[in-house]
Amino acid sequence: YAKIAGLDYKDAIAIGYGVASKNHSITLALSLTAFGGLAVLPPAFAPVVQIPLMLIILKTSPWLQKQFTYHKHVGSPVQEEGGV
Repeated sequence: YAKIAGLDYKDAIAIGYGVASKNHSITLALSLTAFGGLAVLPPAFAPVVQIPLMLIILKTSPWLQKQFTYHKHVGSPVQEEGGV
């Protein structure tokens, strides 16, 4: 989504963290209300996986930035310098 929206890498990571960790309490409440007791186990277990995964992404962020950053081709160097 970030590439389609034209966001830079820092904004894309911020959106990723926000989407991944947001509304967890709402998920727990809805699963308990709609499905009952044992349906709460998967959303309750999610932070156990989610937080270490976010830390791994944070630590590998410089490498990931090099892999997923795209460069826009503005023009040839001759055109930018005003040459023919």
